[in-house]
Formats: sequence, C-alpha cells, structure tokens
Amino acid sequence: MKVHNHAAWGFLLTLLALSLPLEVRPVPHVVFNEAEMAGDNTVLCEGCNPLIFGQPININQASVEHLIALPFIGAKRAQDIVAMRESQGPFQSILDLDAVRGIGPKTIDRIWPYVVIE
Repeated sequence: MKVHNHAAWGFLLTLLALSLPLEVRPVPHVVFNEAEMAGDNTVLCEGCNPLIFGQPININQASVEHLIALPFIGAKRAQDIVAMRESQGPFQSILDLDAVRGIGPKTIDRIWPYVVIE
C-alpha cells in the first residue's frame, strides 16, 4: 500500500506557483469629468456611480439612482434627500441628513464611509 503525503505536494505546488511570473496590469485612474482626463490609463466616469470605483458619493450632487446604492437608503429616502437638498440648499455636513425623515444616527453611521460633502 502506497501512502501519499498531500502536505508535501501542496508545499511543492505553492513553491511552483510563487516562482511563475505574474502579469501586472496598471490600475485605471478614474475621473469624473473630461477636464481631468490624462493619458491612456484614465477612465471617464461621467454619470456613473462612483461607488463602483470605490469613490464616495457627494450627497450634494448625487442623483436618486446613486443615492439608492448607499446601504440602508432606499428609493423613498433617496428621493427625500434630493428633495431636501433642492428645497433647502446643499447640505453643510453629513450630520444634516438627520433632518431627512427616516434617517437617524444609525443610518448616518452606516453610510458615513460612502458619502462626502463638497
């Protein structure tokens, strides 16, 4: 009866994998308007949701569709955010979202990493 040492094979395969050259591709630089375009490694994101590129959403400019992508923000809350922004002017702080019906401190804590004020 022959016994195989699977740990040894795993170790050898790991060494082999580490010795193979990896293909390195540049990460594209994402810009949100054409004035910032610079070179072949630039992706224009006009009208797209910045969250898909790991960028925060500016709540003073975001559309309802973009706001819906935030955690715990549904269509109604997103519409309320836009309506308040249009009626009372831009938000001065992320904490100002507390004035939107249905958004409280917990929701603000949850969306904080994904929004900015500009």
